[in-house]
Amino acid sequence: YEIVAFSAIFPNQMAKTLDHLDRKKRVEHRLFRHHTIKVANLLNSEQWAYIKDVKRLGRDLSRVILLESGEPSPPSIENTITIKHWSGNSRDTALAELCPILAMIAMRRMDAREAVAKYKTQL
Repeated sequence: YEIVAFSAIFPNQMAKTLDHLDRKKRVEHRLFRHHTIKVANLLNSEQWAYIKDVKRLGRDLSRVILLESGEPSPPSIENTITIKHWSGNSRDTALAELCPILAMIAMRRMDAREAVAKYKTQL
């Protein structure tokens, strides 16, 4: 499997957090706001929304899972698992709780979209 960090914030805001989380350098690619699609925010006309479209990664979508702390965007819904936003609290276990599920998907070579759909029905 391949790990890609995809954040809609600016690189200078996220780089320090990624450096801390990824001490073993397992994240192969880091994608930021300039890799998203900028669209008008329907809820606030004075702001923009930034959409993460996994199709733009150029990867086989049966092998892609996007972990998202916000609402999944339409181009990526089938590949998105929504998790709680990380607040920096050391007791936050949302990502750790997903590790067994992600490991199972990787070991069984499941279609990521089917695995995400199955995971969502179990919530």
